[in-house]
Amino acid sequence: MELRHPDGAPPYVVRWVDDEHGGLVFLGPDARVVTKEDRDASFTTS
Repeated sequence: MELRHPDGAPPYVVRWVDDEHGGLVFLGPDARVVTKEDRDASFTTS
């Protein structure tokens, strides 16, 4: 939903698809960001 720094560094403001709640997130080095569209597409092609 929002980047807090001009260079794209964390934290990030996100909204979870499953229950629509938002929050501030600091992603770890092994994190993977998946958009709702990507997630929905993976369910329809599996």
